[in-house]
Formats: sequence, C-alpha cells, structure tokens
Amino acid sequence: MKKNIVLFFFLLITEFATAQPCTAPFPYAPVNGFNVSSLTPMLCYNWGSANLLYVIVYVATDSMFSNTVYFHSVPFPEGCYTLPSEILINNTWYWWKLKGTCYSGTYSSGVYNFYTSVTSIMNISTKAAEIFSLKQNFPNPFNPVTNIRFDVPSNLTGKFYQVKLSVFNTLGKTIQLLVNKRLNAGSYEVEFSGSRFASGMYFYKLEAGSFVDTKRMILLK
Repeated sequence: MKKNIVLFFFLLITEFATAQPCTAPFPYAPVNGFNVSSLTPMLCYNWGSANLLYVIVYVATDSMFSNTVYFHSVPFPEGCYTLPSEILINNTWYWWKLKGTCYSGTYSSGVYNFYTSVTSIMNISTKAAEIFSLKQNFPNPFNPVTNIRFDVPSNLTGKFYQVKLSVFNTLGKTIQLLVNKRLNAGSYEVEFSGSRFASGMYFYKLEAGSFVDTKRMILLK
C-alpha cells in the first residue's frame, strides 16, 4: 500500500512537471553587436523558467552555428558564465545562444553576437602625473590606426584607479572599449584601429573616478 502511494505521488509530480510550459532562456550581455575587450568574456543570461532541467550555451563563428567552437552547461538559475581561455581569438565575430530543456521540450533563445577586440595598453612611463590628462590622438586625421595617450596620477588613498577609455560615434553609440581596468599611476598609450569603421568623426572618452574628458578624432580613408 505504501509503495502504491509513493508511486502515485511520483506519477502525479511527473505529470505536473511535464505539463508545465517552459520559457526559453535569454542572453543579455554582452550587448548584441558590441565589442568585448577580453578573450574570456562573461556571457550573462536569465534562465527563463524555473522548471528547466538544464541550459547549454553555444558559441560559433557563424549565425547558423555550422562552426560551433564551444558548448557547455551553464549554472542555474541565472548569472554570468565566463568562457574558458583558448576558445576565442582576437578580432573575430562570434554568435552565441542558449538552449534550455525541460520535461515538455527544448527551447532556444535568440541568437546574439559580439566582436572580440582586445587592445594592448603600453605603460610608457611609471612617473606619477600630477593630474589626469587625456592627450589628442596622433596622427589625426588617421587611416586606419592612431594612438591615444593619457596620464594617471597617484591615488592618495593608496588604491588603483579604475580607468575606462572608450570610443563612440556621432550618435553617441560606443563602438569600442579600449581600456577598462585598474591602473597604477603613470603614462599610457593605446592603439585604436578604425579598419572596421567608415570615414568620419569619432570621439574617445577617458573616465576615472570623478574625472571625465572627451576628445574628437577624424578617420579619413
């Protein structure tokens, strides 16, 4: 009798779970079509339905996923998953999606893409500057490569500054994140390539603590 009761409840729970519809998981970062400045980026997502059994992330070099370079189960129920090293290469478009499975079937997210753009940053001087400073890029106009220098002063609290250097177009859309890391005091130089972009005016902005400065540059092909 006891076994029959246990079996009855097991079948009831299984039937209930099977009947529940699932919602496809969905990615939300990196922003679709955006550049990533790391070859081990974090892919952030929402699990979708709580009754999903598991979710797999797929990464490919084409939107049809005919050349899938990586797939792996991701944690429940939501969060960010860091891609392991030696999967992605620099200056390459990648497409990714999530596929969730529950008792009622398998559900796929939309397809998102990102571009790997890892920029090397050169510390040209360890001498502490007195103030933050963003220099005019050189050469300017440029085709297709230019250099951007900036100074980071000593932090009186003894901590590093979180420094962000980004490039955006005349519509205010960020097209490339050149630097986003903690830096010691000193002078730095970063190379920006406009090979993927059309001729025109662009802006670059340095942000660190309360400091913000923006300059413009001309890409002339």
